[in-house]
Amino acid sequence: MKRRELRKAVAAKIALGYTRQHAYDELRIEEPTADNEDLADAVRYTPSLMAREHFKNERNILIALVVALATFYFWQIAALIHDQSSLRRLLSLGFPVSLLALGISSMGKWGRSYSFIMFLALYGGFQWWSKMEEPDFTDPLTTLWLALTLAVIALSWYLRKKLTSDYIMQRDPREGMHKRAVFPPEPGALA
Repeated sequence: MKRRELRKAVAAKIALGYTRQHAYDELRIEEPTADNEDLADAVRYTPSLMAREHFKNERNILIALVVALATFYFWQIAALIHDQSSLRRLLSLGFPVSLLALGISSMGKWGRSYSFIMFLALYGGFQWWSKMEEPDFTDPLTTLWLALTLAVIALSWYLRKKLTSDYIMQRDPREGMHKRAVFPPEPGALA
């Protein structure tokens, strides 16, 4: 089974209300030829319905912060648009557009976008910081940019850790030497 088909099958199981461990075990039985690591990764990066509901406020805050940060970058690009060539203008618009698209896609069922949001915010922060000759922290614009960048990085890291927690490969005593992924309890579960 291909990875894309595995992701679709995992998303279908999770949409039915399965926990990640239950979805992994069911798909391992249904698709015995699927690679354990590929199946475990597909399940890892698909947050359960319970986890999505538990972290709904944090996810909404992250989207608001990403929109604010992308708006800030659009405003910065608009201020410098006359000093750049047309190709550089187009390329500089790609960064906030991709940040905005990833922020909106983080509301979906795939949890891998948090890493990309964190990377883009960090990259944008380093790019903007390198263009500043002498950072002035008394300037409200610099303080706002720094606070937004740090908040997006911290919240996306937090959500990535909570919604896509890593699994442990353990030997299954029922199946001899074969290993099976064991996922931690779901966030928000009463376990």
